[in-house]
Amino acid sequence: MKFRYIFLLLVSWRLWFPILGRAETPIISYPTEPVSVTNVLGETIGFDVTVDNDDGTFRYGWRKNGKSVLNPDGDGAGFAKNVSIGNDAGTYTCYVDNPLNESALSAPFYLTVLTPPVVTSEPKDQTVIAGNNVTLTVGVNTALFPTNFTYRWQLEGMDLFDDGEQVSGADTLSLTLTSVGPGDEGNYSVNIFNDATMLSLSGEPTTSTNAYLTVVVPPTISFDPDDDIETVGSPAEFSVVVDSETTDTDQNPLTYQWRKNAINITLAANPTATNDTLTIPAAQMADEGDYTVVVKNTGGAVTSAPARLMFLPDLTDVSPGTDFAVAAGTNVTFSATANGSPPLVFQWFIDDVPIPGATSSNYTFRVGSIDQNGGYSVQVSNYVCGLAGVRLDESINHHQSCQRCPLEQCRHQRPRHGHG
Repeated sequence: MKFRYIFLLLVSWRLWFPILGRAETPIISYPTEPVSVTNVLGETIGFDVTVDNDDGTFRYGWRKNGKSVLNPDGDGAGFAKNVSIGNDAGTYTCYVDNPLNESALSAPFYLTVLTPPVVTSEPKDQTVIAGNNVTLTVGVNTALFPTNFTYRWQLEGMDLFDDGEQVSGADTLSLTLTSVGPGDEGNYSVNIFNDATMLSLSGEPTTSTNAYLTVVVPPTISFDPDDDIETVGSPAEFSVVVDSETTDTDQNPLTYQWRKNAINITLAANPTATNDTLTIPAAQMADEGDYTVVVKNTGGAVTSAPARLMFLPDLTDVSPGTDFAVAAGTNVTFSATANGSPPLVFQWFIDDVPIPGATSSNYTFRVGSIDQNGGYSVQVSNYVCGLAGVRLDESINHHQSCQRCPLEQCRHQRPRHGHG
């Protein structure tokens, strides 16, 4: 029985001896010295070893910091893995075994993982009134390796640079614009660089999202409304012209509010009270006054200079309206009514000659002599006549302002006086 076990052992040894005699110890020819590898977070790393005498029976394994690791994308002699976290950095080695478990260990691969810039807070949209300063800021995790960050702010994709006047901080975390104007409005972003962006396959920087800068130009008035001189019942109109650079958008609309004598005109009173042009279809004496308009947007408000609505004098009636005769010693009264901006000034005439002292709307006298026979007329005027440049000696129709009423219109017939 004892000899049988010895025989079996000898037989087993004889069966395996040829195999054991042919096994070779792996010889790693690369790397034989430490290799430093730098990679970028999110990209794939690759380590390769060269074994000169691999006869197809060798087994390969990889270690990170001395502990076995999986080789998810590799094929034995090659190790491949997508670097998804910074913890993938470390010291990697490859061990090669033959069937006799005789191993060879490669020199180490030292992996450094560079992290591209990470934006922690995006620049924010801002609205600023023209002439003011504004600062746009981006937040970046500068604690990530590496720390040598550089920045370049852009406006609508165009690089910005410090100019010593308006632009400063174009290569820092915070961009400051001084005394902004309409030309500064637009999308701002910042490109962020570090060693990782230079080493990455794309070579592209980390770019923040856009922050839109809205510049609101407060209203300024290019042309104030003009005074308007009309006759009662005629249409009147006031207009204002605002500077073309004034902001007027859906987000920052320009509004108008017309006022009469510093009191807002309601839309119920006039549907054009909130337009750039105020229209009064048939102006009446009650409409006389000073008109202004308040122009406003989110940047501010401005009030126009006042424009006055004034009325030329307009004779509406003269009585008596027909020729008549009276006896000596009789009192005679002529009267006239008129519209127009006060004060109205009347002047009565006899045969086109001004009657001294006859300067009111009524003229009364006692008939005492034949010299008082004649054609009587009246003229009405006011301060607006001079403003309108109307000549008092012109003849006009329909009792127009600033004129002496023609005889056939004011009295129709020249009155005749006689003695009874």
